[in-house]
Amino acid sequence: MTKYAVQINGKSIEATLLDRNGSHITFSVNGERYEVDVNPILLERASAGAQAVVIQPTVSAAKAVSADTVTAPMPGIIVQVPVKVGDAVQAGQTVVIMEAMKMENNVTAARSGKVKEILVKTGEEVSNHQALIKFE
Repeated sequence: MTKYAVQINGKSIEATLLDRNGSHITFSVNGERYEVDVNPILLERASAGAQAVVIQPTVSAAKAVSADTVTAPMPGIIVQVPVKVGDAVQAGQTVVIMEAMKMENNVTAARSGKVKEILVKTGEEVSNHQALIKFE
């Protein structure tokens, strides 16, 4: 297993590469497991024939403090909260979009329910396992 030191907003985070199968990569951050698909794209630069990597993570339902609370799967910054208090959501529906490790992560509801309370705002920095949304 290869370990990487990743800097996010001046904070050092250790990421461990667990597995790579073609374009599918599995890694862990602070004991949490994440899976991403990596798709190389050519950069339009005449001088360098370099490639860039676009990572679009699929973050499963965030680890919850309880079945009624969605928490941050890793430290990051809230980009968008596409739900509001009173909304009915389905299990697997995106309830928060956050940026972490220079990637946008869709944080999903672990269960169906009604949004009782939104505990974060766009632009807010959150820590690992911080409560984001509460359900009735």
